[in-house]
Amino acid sequence: MRFGQREAEVLPRWRAGDRFASSTLSSTLAASPIAGVSAILAGLAASWIATYLLGGARQVVPHFYYVPILFAAVRFGPVAALVTALASGVLAGPLTYLDVAGQTPQETARWVTRTVFFTTIGVAMAALVRPSLPSIGAGIRHRRDARALREALAAGELFVRYQPIVWLNSGRLHSVEALVRWNHPQRGELGPGEFLDAAEASGAIRDLDAFVFEQACRQAVRWKGLAEHRGAAPPRVTVNLSRANLEAPDLIGQLRDTLQSTGADPSQICLEVTESLLIDDLEVSAARLAGLKSLGVRLAIDDFGNGYSSLSALDHFPIDVLKVDRAFLRRATGSTDASNLIGGIALLARSLDVTLIAEGVETLDQRDALIYTGYEIAQGFLYARPLLTDDIDELIDTGHIPETADPTRPRRHTSVLLPDAHSPHQ
Repeated sequence: MRFGQREAEVLPRWRAGDRFASSTLSSTLAASPIAGVSAILAGLAASWIATYLLGGARQVVPHFYYVPILFAAVRFGPVAALVTALASGVLAGPLTYLDVAGQTPQETARWVTRTVFFTTIGVAMAALVRPSLPSIGAGIRHRRDARALREALAAGELFVRYQPIVWLNSGRLHSVEALVRWNHPQRGELGPGEFLDAAEASGAIRDLDAFVFEQACRQAVRWKGLAEHRGAAPPRVTVNLSRANLEAPDLIGQLRDTLQSTGADPSQICLEVTESLLIDDLEVSAARLAGLKSLGVRLAIDDFGNGYSSLSALDHFPIDVLKVDRAFLRRATGSTDASNLIGGIALLARSLDVTLIAEGVETLDQRDALIYTGYEIAQGFLYARPLLTDDIDELIDTGHIPETADPTRPRRHTSVLLPDAHSPHQ
């Protein structure tokens, strides 16, 4: 047998052993503190009973005690391993006959030596597994959160808020961005930063994206009817797509089914993809976006400038909207070069004939800088935080969003250096 063949046979067995070890560690760490302590006590009791029933320490070496010691080491760490090892030494020593039939006690040297081994191995195991515990623990939390997230979806605890996107000159409503929230029974309302990582790590993000997209489509239909009744333009609804959904082979079919079942006008829906998801393989990304575009929806690139994609590549993407990362606007504070840069992005958007939206507008000076450098549409706390559907109904009715509409944020001014009279970005 050649080495390669032997390796091919051994590798599956090694991987199976590795998966078994990983799952065992995960199960151990997943045990609650009460369950962990109960398991240790049960292990100690079972070890003593087994040694006694088998005839004593002379008949069987009490290795059973290593099980609760190692469990304590993995679940609770070195201190718990030490305490469990000492308890094992007492149970396997003075409290265990050398010979049960003859009721012969053990020699002190015998059980003290055994206790030293118990302690050494337990503490050593705790030290060995400690570097792996954070990643394994994170995986356990992600799986637990993902399970809770799916249960929350089924229980109706998830809902969607919508952040207004406005015309800078008039403050009128342009569109809204759908942002998921979790009405947690114990922790209250949770933003996406509290659970999206777990959703992405576990695969629950696809269920989450599907939920948000369906809700957005239903609201788009409702708002279109409301706006037409008021004689106003209906707001478009922007929905974020995760990497898992963007790469899913059945994405187009699922989106098409949702659009048809809700009766939503595809042109009223804008699918938003983070720039960093597109730069790994530009040709594949362009093909995926073209597939989405075939649905009749609009496409937006979010966080533009954060992923450092090639500017020339933008011309190959069938995009309709470019959303500028808020970091650009923050850097524009006190920096003429940064202000020139955001002006340059405005020129780029005009040359590509795409709608440009600035994110993260929080101050009047930032708004003024954007208007000066050619921006027309913006989104940020200067106008509103993510709102409930009833609040969007009211905005459609009134049509105007006052600046600093969010009462929790004071009006602030910052020094933003506008391009000088010779700037090429005017």
